[in-house]
Amino acid sequence: MKYPTGIQSFDRIIEDGYVYVDKMDMVYSIAKDGSIYFLSRPRGFGKSLLVSTLKNYFFRAQGAFRGLKVDSLEKECTVYLVFHMDFNGGEYICPGSLRDAIASYMSGFLACYSWVNNVGLLAGGR
Repeated sequence: MKYPTGIQSFDRIIEDGYVYVDKMDMVYSIAKDGSIYFLSRPRGFGKSLLVSTLKNYFFRAQGAFRGLKVDSLEKECTVYLVFHMDFNGGEYICPGSLRDAIASYMSGFLACYSWVNNVGLLAGGR
């Protein structure tokens, strides 16, 4: 048995065959409820893994949920674009460094989903 010590990526845990405690019924409940959640947990208690799992849930990685609880809970699934920013490890003390980090994330997102620009989401569009 391989335990995912320090691994915060749902993709990697599933693909590399690590032990995964299936809590997808809870992820399904969070996603279907439509409420706003504030995740407040101590370091090392799985916040990053939960965010990675939610990202995969909404993006619907091919086959990522095969054999997990959510596979039987939901027959039809809608794919959503996911914009994920990770500020772990960054030092945002210089003026503009946080803005630059956000701009970098946005550039990467738009490079993957270039069609988003066509619906007016850039340059202040809504």
